[in-house]
Amino acid sequence: MTIGGSGGKAQLSVGNRAGDLRGYVGKVFQAVGGQNTQMNFGTVNTTRINGLDVAMVPGGQGVGLFSSLVQSMRRMTTEEASKVKGREIDIVTVRSSDTIQSL
Repeated sequence: MTIGGSGGKAQLSVGNRAGDLRGYVGKVFQAVGGQNTQMNFGTVNTTRINGLDVAMVPGGQGVGLFSSLVQSMRRMTTEEASKVKGREIDIVTVRSSDTIQSL
């Protein structure tokens, strides 16, 4: 998940990891940049937020205004996870003749 705005940017990647967080961050960057891309992401700062291992890589101005969002991360309970419903959106190209009703 990527969030961004005039005050900051953040990308969230979650999953099972084997090894250290720096290695996991490297795999995430490689997935974003492509298999044959070398990416220098600099220093990896690690911490724990609500019991979760977290790695932050400073870039630009960091997460800025999204800091409270990042700090609020927590593991979902089994009950919460069971209530998650997938969402689907349709992306369409809008023409000048389209109206809300025609879409």
